[in-house]
Amino acid sequence: MNFGLKSIIFSCLGGGITLVSLLLSTIAKAQPPQSFSHAQTPQPIPLLIAQASRTVSGSPATGRSVGGGTELIDLTYDASRSVSGAGAGGRSQGGGVRGKKTAFCPTPEVPLTALVPFTATYPEGKTIPTTMNVWGTTTQAHPTLWAYVPPLDPSIELQFLFTEGRNLIHQTTLQAPGSGGVIAIPIPTTKPALTPDKQYQWTLSFKCKTPATGQTTGSSAQVETVYIQASVFYKPLDSAIASQLTPTPSRQNAALYAQNGVWYDALTTLATLRQQAPEDPTLQADWATLLKSMVLSPEAREHIDIETLTKQPLAR
Repeated sequence: MNFGLKSIIFSCLGGGITLVSLLLSTIAKAQPPQSFSHAQTPQPIPLLIAQASRTVSGSPATGRSVGGGTELIDLTYDASRSVSGAGAGGRSQGGGVRGKKTAFCPTPEVPLTALVPFTATYPEGKTIPTTMNVWGTTTQAHPTLWAYVPPLDPSIELQFLFTEGRNLIHQTTLQAPGSGGVIAIPIPTTKPALTPDKQYQWTLSFKCKTPATGQTTGSSAQVETVYIQASVFYKPLDSAIASQLTPTPSRQNAALYAQNGVWYDALTTLATLRQQAPEDPTLQADWATLLKSMVLSPEAREHIDIETLTKQPLAR
């Protein structure tokens, strides 16, 4: 998506619902919905059972210990078992385009971040990628999406859009957590269910004012729309995997999803467990393992502080 298109998108966001049709029309023209050939059509996810590993001859296996014993569960995400993200586009962390005046921009330790796997290509010596693909798979017809939001001024509101091609599926305004944190964005069950063979896209943004050089207030300030953007692909769950899932959220379920390339469901399951036991060290370690595995390009690790991101709290 080029700079001109981004400007149109966030002019639409600032202008309100009356300009949403222009936004959707522009998105559809510049980036048509992904189509699949027969060979690419999403099929039910094949079974990859998340079994506990055990130590052999005194050597530790890869993974996380369960209750201090020898059984281990690996929460590393396997992107090779997901839908291909080639051409998905998107933006993993917040950057800005100019807009109307509003509250001053923060300078957070961790910027607005989509908790979604991504690949990125950086020119030598540059910090801005030339290409980026941000995408994940879900087995839920109404998935929950996740993002880290930095501490923001109380006057700043978050704008959320969920689309499929030129079709607006869901739009809402969210209240940012005052002290920052990881937020959940569920797609309401009153909205149309996701279907296979389609690429869905979500955008989270906020507007803020950047002072000009040497300025802290006044009309010389410039305004930015800080945003992130990611794609969602729906794939039906194989019955063999479904039969391995526990009735309630569990580490086993999170591992099943992660090892079978179902990012959004793995993250939602683990986040639910962390909300129930935020101080649990095993869940904290699982969370760090899963988030670290979302950086799919080795060179991208130089441009994102993933260690600090893994330590951010879930917003209440």
